Amino acid sequence: MVKSPFELAYRYVEPSVKRRLVLKLLERKIPPIEVSRKLNISPSLVTRYVKGDRGVYLELVKHRDVEEMIEALASDVLRNNMTKHDVQREVSKITMYVLSHKYVCNLHKVLERDVDLLQCSICASIFR
Repeated sequence: MVKSPFELAYRYVEPSVKRRLVLKLLERKIPPIEVSRKLNISPSLVTRYVKGDRGVYLELVKHRDVEEMIEALASDVLRNNMTKHDVQREVSKITMYVLSHKYVCNLHKVLERDVDLLQCSICASIFR
């Protein structure tokens, strides 16, 4: 059975985006507890992202455009007093961007060997 694009987003893409965001904030010397508060996630989840226990399925660093989007979000989180809804909205936008640009297709092929990457355009058409 083909995995839903929403399942791919929830299980693989969004955690990868959040992990990169956490790491960007920590690179700026923001204490982990503050990162947790600003992103409305638990301190233990921050630790799991740092250790690589979560959000490691996609190598988003390979995609300069996505890295720039995450960097801009990190700057906005620090500069502005973003609500948890603001942060989630922006993370969701990046997640949809990743899906629409077919950056998840190779992972999808690993998860489901019978996916035809040349024929599938579900994410690109839904999330554009």
